Amino acid sequence: MKFKDGDRMDCKEIREMYKLMFAEYPDIVTVKDLQTMLGISRHAAYDLLGGARSAASGWETPTKSPKSM
Repeated sequence: MKFKDGDRMDCKEIREMYKLMFAEYPDIVTVKDLQTMLGISRHAAYDLLGGARSAASGWETPTKSPKSM
């Protein structure tokens, strides 16, 4: 797919790209997986999961998150 400046992908195209980009990862990923997938730091990964943090029952155990958040 080649896009010109200002072009936008529709939802179907985004879903197809998503499936290709993260195909090798399971549906539920760890923070470590999230770091690798997005190329971000551990702190940034936890910041992205900030909303999930309040619902979590403690961070001592490994945290897993669905890919489709």
